[in-house]
Amino acid sequence: MGCHEGPRWETDGLKWCVDPASSKSYSGSGSDVYDLSSGNYSSTITSATHNGTGPKSFVFAANPDRIETSSSTWWTTPTSMSVSTWFKMTGGGGTYRTVIHKSNTGATSVGSSQFWTGITAAGTLCATIGAATGGIGWAAGNTTTTGTLDIWWNLAAVWNGANVRVFINGVYNKQYDLGEYPVGDYAVRVGASGDAGTYQVIGKIPMVTANHNVALSDEQVAQNFDTHKSRFGL
Repeated sequence: MGCHEGPRWETDGLKWCVDPASSKSYSGSGSDVYDLSSGNYSSTITSATHNGTGPKSFVFAANPDRIETSSSTWWTTPTSMSVSTWFKMTGGGGTYRTVIHKSNTGATSVGSSQFWTGITAAGTLCATIGAATGGIGWAAGNTTTTGTLDIWWNLAAVWNGANVRVFINGVYNKQYDLGEYPVGDYAVRVGASGDAGTYQVIGKIPMVTANHNVALSDEQVAQNFDTHKSRFGL
C-alpha cells in the first residue's frame, strides 16, 4: 500500500509522502528515496536500512541513520499545513527521538523547528508546528501519552492558521494557538534532527506525509488513520 492508495485516503494538498511499501518511493536498496506526492521532493537515505517483511519500513538503529531531502528548498511558507507520521520505537530513551524535523535555522534542536514529531526525553509523544515562533517552544505540542516501545503509533499535527491540533492514532488530543509560521529554508530529516544522527530514532518509520496549505479536519485525520491502521495490525 502506498500513500496514494486506499479509497478513503485524503490527499488534498499532499506535497510530501515517503512510504517504502511502494516501490515507487523506495526500491528496497540504494540511497534514493522518492516522494510519491505532486511535490516530487527526492531524498537520500544514510545508513538506515529497509525492512521488507511485515509492515515495510525504514529501520533506524544508530548514528548517523537518517533520511534527508536532497535540497534545502522544500516548499513556500504555508498558510496552513498538516503533518502525519507512523512509527514504532524499539529502543532509546532519555533523549529526544525524532521522527520528522524541519529546522528554521539549520540547528538540530527540536525547539528550533518549523515542525517536529517524535518522543521527548521524558518519553511522551509530541507533535509540534511552529516551535520556533514567538517563544511557543516544542512543548506546546507535548502530550501526556507515553510513547511505549514496540507499538505502532500515528502522530499528526494540523495547523489552520490560528491554532495547531495534535492527534494520536487519529484521535484529537490537544491544541495550542499559532498565528504565524516560522520561516527558514532548511532540509527535512526523518529519523534524526541533524546530519550526525542528533536526536536519533531507534526503531522503524514506514510513512511520513505533509499537506501544504491544507488543514485536515478531525474527521479527515481519523479517516487517514483508519485507511492505514490494518497495515500495522491496529
